[in-house]
Amino acid sequence: MGELPSERAAGGPLYPASRRAERVDDHLRRPGEEAPMSEAVVVGLGARPDPAAEAVVAAVREVLGNSTIRCLATIDRRAEESGTVAAAAAFGVPVIGFGADELARVDVPHPGHHAAVAIGTPSVAEAAALLAWRRWGQRGRLIVPKTVVGTITVAVAEQA
Repeated sequence: MGELPSERAAGGPLYPASRRAERVDDHLRRPGEEAPMSEAVVVGLGARPDPAAEAVVAAVREVLGNSTIRCLATIDRRAEESGTVAAAAAFGVPVIGFGADELARVDVPHPGHHAAVAIGTPSVAEAAALLAWRRWGQRGRLIVPKTVVGTITVAVAEQA
């Protein structure tokens, strides 16, 4: 299986070759492959402090194309930052923030040691995308696993 475009931009595969085959199956889409327009998806975001709105919008569009977005979801400390708020406004959607403790309790397919050490949770983007669906009393499933575009990490979940 070849590298995804975002993997090349990040300098190589995001996961070891042995794990890459696991992450693309019947319900996962490649970054940039659009969801049907009738499906609104949740976009989970991970970023360094105060991301630029333009960087967030560009990363989401690279991964998601023009698919319909229901909301952006991230860690609470990023949810109120101007770049995140402006990106949500550009998409015309709300941004939902979750505490590191909430995010840490979500079982995700690609936890990261760096995030766990830096912010207290092994996942932001994947966990936030899944938690947003729970907030509405629904179950979500990842359709695009965490994908790094520049300094922004994007994961996408749809209603299961």
